[in-house]
Amino acid sequence: MAFWSAKNAAPVQSHKFRVYMNKMKSFTVKSVTKPSLEVTEGVYQVGNHKFKYPGVHTWNDVTIVFVDDKETTRRLIQNLIDQGLCTPNTNIDYNTLAPNTHSGNSNSTAGLCQTQHPRPEHPHRDSLEKGKLGVIRIEQHAVLDYSDHRAGTGTRSKDHILETWHLQQPWIKSISFGQLDYSSDELITLEAVIAYDYCTITYGPAGESPGKH
Repeated sequence: MAFWSAKNAAPVQSHKFRVYMNKMKSFTVKSVTKPSLEVTEGVYQVGNHKFKYPGVHTWNDVTIVFVDDKETTRRLIQNLIDQGLCTPNTNIDYNTLAPNTHSGNSNSTAGLCQTQHPRPEHPHRDSLEKGKLGVIRIEQHAVLDYSDHRAGTGTRSKDHILETWHLQQPWIKSISFGQLDYSSDELITLEAVIAYDYCTITYGPAGESPGKH
């Protein structure tokens, strides 16, 4: 109980963090799950004895929840397009095309869309590409007290980078664009599930303030 009774105790708090993701604004991130690791278990039996040994390790997906700042949706969709996903968003406004005279219906533009103005084909329509998001960084900040060797001579009143997780070769696995509700006045949130190959972690450096790492 010595730690909790100390007047300079500074445990790590969950709301002190920052996420850096391609095209996304860090202040729109409401929450993020930290990386987690699973190792498969193998069993080898000799007679009546079983010996367990570690197998393949897998990094689990990370979920990032964003607050919609009127640009969050288009930024996420642009990340999907960069990965190679063909979305309903095209460069052609089909409502402004001239009437199709070949279909027999002056108000129909279906034939015109299919013949004279076909929908543009995305070069990676049927496949996604990894690496388009760069490296996603999850910084965890903390108030360092004087007894911590990482604090150096810094003041206890300032936050410092405690650790940074680097998600390597990430790609967007799924997106939920939120829910609309007449009975609620809460902010619209969007949820993105990020898959990645593996991650690395760096600590500190000592006394460094957020934004300089």
